[in-house]
Amino acid sequence: MKSKLILLLALTLLVISCENIENSEFNLDVEILSISYGTYFGECYGYCSQSIKIENDSISYQAQSWSENDNYPLIAYSTKFSEEYWKLLEEKIDFLIFRNLEEVIGCPDCADEGAEWVEVETEDITHKITFEYNNPPEEISNYIEDLSELLSEFQEDIF
Repeated sequence: MKSKLILLLALTLLVISCENIENSEFNLDVEILSISYGTYFGECYGYCSQSIKIENDSISYQAQSWSENDNYPLIAYSTKFSEEYWKLLEEKIDFLIFRNLEEVIGCPDCADEGAEWVEVETEDITHKITFEYNNPPEEISNYIEDLSELLSEFQEDIF
């Protein structure tokens, strides 16, 4: 009886210590340094790849072509970004959930249906996931819509 109690206690301590190690691997109060988001289409002519990178006070936009043709030179543009909107966006991201998502979800750009990606950079780690266009994983859909709208605003201003 005494040995069973000791074994049970040892197993309980082992489980608790494993949970603590797993949760301490990622600081749950992690500071996000940047959020990047983009779309691309593989079989495309023109500006097939577009992306934004957001930091706490700035946002950068890029559009590029797969062609080496000078008709579609790289477009790059940066501007100030609202710190209040940055904080709202940052609060929507649960980095522990995001970090545990697979790097590739579904079949991005299969049959040339396009792909979307999002990358979150912290001081300790950068994680990027890519998924089918217009089909974000449920875990991140609450902020993918915001990022997509920001990208669209740049597209409207430039094209």
